[in-house]
Amino acid sequence: MKSVNTDHRVIGGLSWPAAYYAIWESFVAVAMTMGLLALFRDKLNISNKLTQKLSAGAFAVYMFHPPIIVAVTMLMTPLDILPVFKWALAGMISIPLCFLIAYYILLRIPLLNKIL
Repeated sequence: MKSVNTDHRVIGGLSWPAAYYAIWESFVAVAMTMGLLALFRDKLNISNKLTQKLSAGAFAVYMFHPPIIVAVTMLMTPLDILPVFKWALAGMISIPLCFLIAYYILLRIPLLNKIL
């Protein structure tokens, strides 16, 4: 007799549920990005010294955030807390750190400043 998987997990591999989940995940990511862009464009479109500095470093953050996030999360490996709290803590540390490194280090390098 064949057993039935009743826990509804997507295991992965070459299967229709895995393909459906991959497409759904991509759709949700793009939709959330478009929604956030529209929200910030329409409701949170302000300009001051802080937002101008953040804007100046935004592309540098986009280009160089992966190694910063990996370093922060690797340093957090010994922490024994729930993953969702570790994720929130990593975000609270990584986001300001990315912008600080971009603005005060990366944009001060002449060659990178021309590109970024």
